[in-house]
Amino acid sequence: MAINFNKTTFKNNQSPAIDEDFLNGLQDNIKENLTNIDNRISELEKDNNLTTSKDAYLQIETETNKLWYDTKKIYRKVIRGTVKTGTRCDLYTDTNIETLVSAEGFLSYSNHAGYHKIGGYANANFYSFLQFNSQKILTFWGTEQYNNSEYYIILEYTKID
Repeated sequence: MAINFNKTTFKNNQSPAIDEDFLNGLQDNIKENLTNIDNRISELEKDNNLTTSKDAYLQIETETNKLWYDTKKIYRKVIRGTVKTGTRCDLYTDTNIETLVSAEGFLSYSNHAGYHKIGGYANANFYSFLQFNSQKILTFWGTEQYNNSEYYIILEYTKID
């Protein structure tokens, strides 16, 4: 699926022609692309039966068929990315999460020689852990050995009603 986007190139000191036609066209383009993305996700879910598979580990929110102690449904989502700065890096924000039930994952060594479980501690010069704060930000803390390391984390959580 290709996203339709017509880029307007402006020269130095040229003011963009932002009028109602431009804004309406931009809005229509965004709506069309979001609709195409939504339709493609629906097709993939149907093709792979993802909506009924509670054992799937996806980058989209999935119901797990589990309940937390307060009887709220538990959801799962996989996040992936790169730790830019190994000492502290905000990885993910979701203000709809009420309770983070679990967050576990792995990250590559910066030289890509293998993966290390997040939450490990070898010594003061080699450790990693995750923090989920009251602003609903998941933050990676670690040592510089993890600069530019790829990660994947499986989140399980309840949502705010």
